[in-house]
This record gives sequence, structure tokens and C-alpha cells, in this order.
Amino acid sequence: MLGAEVDVARLIWESVTSLESLVGPADESAWLIGSAEGEFSAALVLGEPLKHLPMLVALESVVKHLPEGIAVLDADLKIQWCNDQFLAMSGRSESGLAGLRGVSFDGAFADLQIIGPDFSPFHNALGSGATSQTKCRTGASTYLDVVAAPVFAPSTAQASMVVVTVRDVSFEYQQREKLRAIHEAGQDLGDIAPEDLMTMSVDARKILLREKIIQHTKDVLKFETIEVRMLNERTNRLEPLLNVGMLAEAAERELFAQMTGNGVTGYVAATGNSYLCRDTADDPLYLKGVAGASSSLTVPIKRNERVLGTFNVESTRANAFAEQDLQFLELFCRDLAVALNTLELLVFERATVVSESSAVLLREAAKPVDEILNDIAWLKDKFVGFDPQAAERLQRVLSQTLT
Repeated sequence: MLGAEVDVARLIWESVTSLESLVGPADESAWLIGSAEGEFSAALVLGEPLKHLPMLVALESVVKHLPEGIAVLDADLKIQWCNDQFLAMSGRSESGLAGLRGVSFDGAFADLQIIGPDFSPFHNALGSGATSQTKCRTGASTYLDVVAAPVFAPSTAQASMVVVTVRDVSFEYQQREKLRAIHEAGQDLGDIAPEDLMTMSVDARKILLREKIIQHTKDVLKFETIEVRMLNERTNRLEPLLNVGMLAEAAERELFAQMTGNGVTGYVAATGNSYLCRDTADDPLYLKGVAGASSSLTVPIKRNERVLGTFNVESTRANAFAEQDLQFLELFCRDLAVALNTLELLVFERATVVSESSAVLLREAAKPVDEILNDIAWLKDKFVGFDPQAAERLQRVLSQTLT
């Protein structure tokens, strides 16, 4: 006798004397629904199923404490049973199973919205007999991964129940959305219209790039205090490009791409490796950049393994940055490197075009000048015998022109 809450002998006697109280459920679903509704006070297991009884008891305990929410829906797609995690996800822990029994899955959650790909997962699982998977959103920022699996009654091809597994994927969803936003922000850094490139000076382009970096750093990466420096390969100096929230002494500090004596920024520029400082008080490399700073994150700006500069972020909170923040900033800096490299190439191309144009002009101008000089030399020779002063003056013109 399983689950008896009254005297076993008395219960059996009453069952025998009152046969209508003895019920044989047609299948497991009938037993589950009946027991959930309190129709049964005990279960008598006989024969072959008895071998599986210990496993069933253990399985119930495991399912009850799984991290995923689990609910059993009947043929009308109403909740008949759920575990504690499902109650917690739906905000019904206080009311318990009694508060959800007979409620639809949609009704168990506040403002539930199915976002696909299957917009009718429970009906499809019950009707087709195949497992269905979809995603739902509840509230402003909670995302759920929902799997609906049909349960078949013995000796029948028709599903009689649907077991629903629910997993909270809000963190994973938000991280994917942030990655997408970072990629879009990075692409925007170098997105300058060709007509603007023709009219904007190098300084104007740098100002535009600074504005975009600051905007995307705050809106997408959620960093408030930043410093970006560019590496001058000729002097090995890290020249400031922009800073937000840094101390004046830190912003004006002269730094070089060296592993020692130049703080975390110099170390990152010299090694080409990112550096996560979890506690500035215990880090010998750290140089004060923000008043009360407790942690920092510094990433190299690289293009084809060539270090172009550094991107430094600081916070007054200890352990403010995690490995995930480091990966996000590295991704952003890859696109920033492309934008900076494009700017550098454009400057080089402009200088090259100007140089080539000057050479063409000089070559074109040289032809008539040579003809004029030849004529002056011919006239000078004619004046040598009878007008020495004119010949001397012509010689002076030739000498000044050739030099």
C-alpha cells in the first residue's frame, strides 16, 4: 500500500465492503489527475509494476527538485501537477499547486507572450504526438525556453497528457542581444559616408570617431569611465585619443608601450594582451586613473596582431568586471581597430594623392620652362660680343632659375 494516510486494514475492509470506493485507473494519467485532485487516498500496486515502485518514488523526489520547471497538462491543456521550480518561475510559490491546478499554461504566468518559433506548442504536441519547442517572454525581461512533450496512454496512439519543461534563459538571451548590439555599434564606428570623407579633415574625423566611441561605450557596453590611447610607433608613446571621467593627472600622464613603469596601459600595449585588474589595491601594475578606483579593465586595440592602441575602463567598485565584460570589450575593440586603421589609411592615401598630383604638375610645368631657359641661353650668347651688361643679366636669370 503506497501513500496510505489511514489505517491500512480499515481502508482495505472499507474497499471490500464498499466496492464503489475501489477504482482501477485506466492509465497513469488517470491516476495522476485523480491523485492530484484528492480522489485517491492510497494506491495498491500489484504484480509487475511493483518492481518499478522504488524507482518511481525516487524519481518523484528528483523531479520535484530539478532546476527546470516541470508541469503536467491534461488533454484539455490544464495544469494538473507541477514541481516547486515551476511554482517559483510563475510566482505562485505561496499558493502552491492548488492555486495552479486547472489553470492553463498561459494563465500561470503574468503577461506571457510566445515569441516562437512554435506559436502553439501544447496543441501541436498533443495533436501531432511530437515534441515541440519554443520561447516565451514574461514581464519586461524574463525569457523562457519551453519544451512540450506528449505522453501516450498504454496501447493507444493518442497522447493523453503533455509534460512541459521550462528553463529560464534570460541571461543567455540578454548576452546574445548584447553581442548583437556590440557588433552593430562596432560597425557604426567606421561608417562614414564617402561624401563626408571628401570634405572632412583628419581632425574632424577623429572628433566624429570620439563621439561614436563615447556614445556606444555608455549605451551598449554600460561603461562610464574610459580612456583610449593611440600608439605612436615611431616614439613608442601612447598618445591620448579620448577620456571620460579620468583624473586630469591620469589623462595627462605620459605613458609608453613598456611592460614596467607605465601602468597597466603600458603593459597591455607592450604585450598585446588584455588585463583584468580585480582589486587595484593589490595590483603593482596599476596607476591611479580614477578617484577611488577599485578595479579596471584594459584591452589592446589590435589589427592583424599589430597594436594600434589601448582601451581602458575603470570602476570604483571592486571586482566590477568579469571575463564576460573583457570579451565584450575585446569584440568592440576589434571593430574600433578597423575604424582606426581605415582612418590611418585614408590619411596615407590623401598624402599619396597630393604627392602624385604635385609631381604631375611639376612635370607639366617643366616643359615650357625648359623652352624659355633655352631661349634665354641663346640670347645671352648673341649679346656677349656687343652688350656685356645684357649678357651678364641674362646669365644671372639663368643661374637663379636653375637653382
